[in-house]
Amino acid sequence: MESANKVESAWEEIDDYESVWTPFDQAFRFQAGPGVRSGIKEPAGSVTYGLKEAWSGKSSDWVMHAVNALVVWGLARSVDGDDPLIVLDWQH
Repeated sequence: MESANKVESAWEEIDDYESVWTPFDQAFRFQAGPGVRSGIKEPAGSVTYGLKEAWSGKSSDWVMHAVNALVVWGLARSVDGDDPLIVLDWQH
């Protein structure tokens, strides 16, 4: 008998990494590295928030928790129902 409290993982590894990165690169002209001000060409209507202060050691833990909560809320609102949300991590 399985536990009623079992939590499924929210993460699923992408089998064909390039099938996701290639269209992303083409759409947003992705650039990464030191000295790069904006890593993507933002589409019209985009909003960018600077988070440097939240992770600079100048703010308290509640600021980081608040920022994380807002990001999760925004990401959850950006997809419909069971549509997947793909997270790309260029540093790994």
